[in-house]
Amino acid sequence: CDVLIGDYKVDGDGFANPIGVAGSLIDVASQTILGDREMIESQARVLHNDGIQVIGTGLSVHGMANLMLTRSQRYHGALLIDSGHSKTDIVVLRNNRIVYSETITLGGRNITKDISIVLKISMNDAETLKKQFGSGTLDPNHPKFDLIQDIVSARIREIMDMANDGFKKYSDHAEIKQALVYGGGLCGFQQLPEIIGDLLDLSTNYLTSDIIKNDDVFSLNATGCAYNMIHELQSGLIADLWESVEEAEKDPEDTGSYFSINDKVRQKATRSVKEIINDDDEEEVRYESVSRTPKSADDFRKKANENTITTKL
Repeated sequence: CDVLIGDYKVDGDGFANPIGVAGSLIDVASQTILGDREMIESQARVLHNDGIQVIGTGLSVHGMANLMLTRSQRYHGALLIDSGHSKTDIVVLRNNRIVYSETITLGGRNITKDISIVLKISMNDAETLKKQFGSGTLDPNHPKFDLIQDIVSARIREIMDMANDGFKKYSDHAEIKQALVYGGGLCGFQQLPEIIGDLLDLSTNYLTSDIIKNDDVFSLNATGCAYNMIHELQSGLIADLWESVEEAEKDPEDTGSYFSINDKVRQKATRSVKEIINDDDEEEVRYESVSRTPKSADDFRKKANENTITTKL
């Protein structure tokens, strides 16, 4: 599904991107994310039937991490809690890789079910009351307001207690200082930080419903994946990428043509800076030709503070 790159080292020196660096030994710290082929291909066929071409797959939690965490947080370590409809995923990200994960089979549906059982109402009515309470639109004078608040708080604390217990199973959990809680299962509640209190002994950001108005998979996880892809793409390569996809579409029955979006971009990343800049000839731009001579780590350090290339993305 995806490949997460921790870092590159050329002869022991670390680089974010080692292309053009001369050396005799390159080390790549990476993590390969696997998924069930049949499941992925069946989802791709459903999308294909609606005229949507799948050009690659990615890991949603990594997309969210790139969207919501700084590079320093991703490398020093962060706890991500993704609360969904029927489950809550716990992921510890460190050195830009997943070092621990666990799934709790409790989510937003359990809160709805609790309200339904206690108040003896339908699931639909319980869902409506839950959303009203979470968004702050439920009248505090509602005869069941306090009871609903108690039900919601009890279940949220139970889920977060379990998430915290799972997190502490990670051997180096004491070294993690940052947490991010997102997903519609729990973050539909504006009151989430107050309900949880100091349960998580971490600096925690909550993407609650007053921050993300449409707190669902499409506005969070999909946004993270899209951000991840856009971050990887260079604008001058996008047209070439789409042309390759159109070639792949010639055989719609071929279900074995899925590829990593990043791998495809790297295959196309052979154009020089000059070629990319000259895609837009309406504006005069200064550029420095790309040297094909191998560079050393010292050469890159000398260039670090120079600004001799102007590009338009």
